[in-house]
Amino acid sequence: MKSTVQYPRPTSWQSLQAAMLYHYASTEALKELHGLVRGLIDGTVDPQLALARMASGESILAKVGREDRAVNTTQSECTWIFLGDLERKLAKDVAARGFGRYEPTATDTCLRNAEQNPMLWVPAEDDAPYQAAVRLINHLAGPIDNTLSEVGRWNDFSLLLGSRGFCRVHPTRPMYRIREDICARTGEPPPRTGVYLSAEAPHATLQFAWTKGRACKLRDASTFNDIGLAALDFARRDRLWSDVDRMYEFATLPSVAELFHDGINICGSTYRELAPSAVARSAFTNKPSKWYLVEPDGDARMPSELVWD
Repeated sequence: MKSTVQYPRPTSWQSLQAAMLYHYASTEALKELHGLVRGLIDGTVDPQLALARMASGESILAKVGREDRAVNTTQSECTWIFLGDLERKLAKDVAARGFGRYEPTATDTCLRNAEQNPMLWVPAEDDAPYQAAVRLINHLAGPIDNTLSEVGRWNDFSLLLGSRGFCRVHPTRPMYRIREDICARTGEPPPRTGVYLSAEAPHATLQFAWTKGRACKLRDASTFNDIGLAALDFARRDRLWSDVDRMYEFATLPSVAELFHDGINICGSTYRELAPSAVARSAFTNKPSKWYLVEPDGDARMPSELVWD
């Protein structure tokens, strides 16, 4: 029998956060990263062409003909040896995900080993495709690792920066509901694997936590401090972080200009585009919280454009 309980819904921005976190924690996203690494090894993905297509909003995993490949089988094997190590680790991660186990990928470790091991020096003629491959891998692995980090790497600023690209690739998203009956506090393991919303900090960034394997305990809420609240009040939700001019206006207000001066002025020149990140570095605080599970509401879906409450 279908439940008649009416659960509250998160705001549109919270719903978009939930959609992003559920996707980045999904087996689908992990398989996409594994497929990219596998394609780079096989030479079926040209990293430079894929980067160009990514910039234009097309698929990051575009296949190209052999005559167009920048990565081919004649390249030195040691140039791409780190990819083989990463590919094997990702395959294990995909298998573990089937048992409900989550952990960050080995991308950072493998790339660090590639940089530090002299045997992995890249020939000059291969440097451009190598760097393009690293950027492609980081593009897919970064959000996954941010989502599955036990210390919590996401905040309102970083999620907003990634949201427009996410919306282009995912034109619709599920509708969500807040399960106030499924809750836990900071420092406790979640009662169920999923995305959690702070019950006590309305502007806190949502977080993903899981129960199996090396369970991830719910972390402190990343939320606005007084500076962040002032920026939100000044820019409003629809322009916060994304509107460079509005953020520059805030950063140069007499009441806060001294705080942000060094963040937007370099060697005597002013860089308006640095205002959002300069403000973000001073806008957040962490505090314990009670957390509610946010889950998809059946098959209902809504457009994924940025529509603010």
